[in-house]
Amino acid sequence: MASQSLTLADSLAANKTFTLRGNTIDAASYIDASSSLQQPVAIAISKKLLPPGAKGNDRHYFTFSKTKKDAVTGIYHTSSCKVELSVAKTDALTDADNQDIVAFARNYLTNARVLDALDGIIS
Repeated sequence: MASQSLTLADSLAANKTFTLRGNTIDAASYIDASSSLQQPVAIAISKKLLPPGAKGNDRHYFTFSKTKKDAVTGIYHTSSCKVELSVAKTDALTDADNQDIVAFARNYLTNARVLDALDGIIS
């Protein structure tokens, strides 16, 4: 079951509260309570799980997005960050192994590295 709200810090460490907009058995969507429906700051979370005993990978998707209106053109633009966690259905990789992978991604994606990426630099 999806949480009714999530509180996450933005790039300046200011907490933002995201409220649940809708959910199904496989997905949930949230919107920043201080943003508008026209210019939302949103989170979408979904999963694709294989049946028990199946071989392959379960998939977990996380999309973070922000939409803003261009003051000159009046056109709305969206930037997003999409994360896919692909978890092999095997006992060979433990929860700790999967947590390590996520920790590496979280620690790599610093503000400085994101700014480098926006400038076309792979750091």
